[in-house]
Amino acid sequence: KTTAAKLLFRSLPAAVHLHYDELVRLLRTEFHSHRKKAGGGQKAGLELLRYLARKTARGSLLGPVSVLFVDEMQLPTIQDCSLVIPFLAELKARGCTLVYTSNKAPSALTTAPNL
Repeated sequence: KTTAAKLLFRSLPAAVHLHYDELVRLLRTEFHSHRKKAGGGQKAGLELLRYLARKTARGSLLGPVSVLFVDEMQLPTIQDCSLVIPFLAELKARGCTLVYTSNKAPSALTTAPNL
């Protein structure tokens, strides 16, 4: 599945392939780095995640992105949900096509209650 997806995405312009863990690591790193630079001031929480998505859509974070492929998508913790969902929603709103794979059934993608 991963190999076939990688071959497909290599043929698309401005397509980026990330494993779910890489996406979460990137978001956490950028989130904390930006907060340290800004002294915890200017942008926070959802606003900062939306900013990171806009930065990604412009190509400033991962290079040009028109298609984002997230391999082995899951949302195992509420912390991951609070990072990933707003980020991906903003990317989608900016016209980025999102594609996911998972080894789990949709109902088993999160253990967080009420999601």
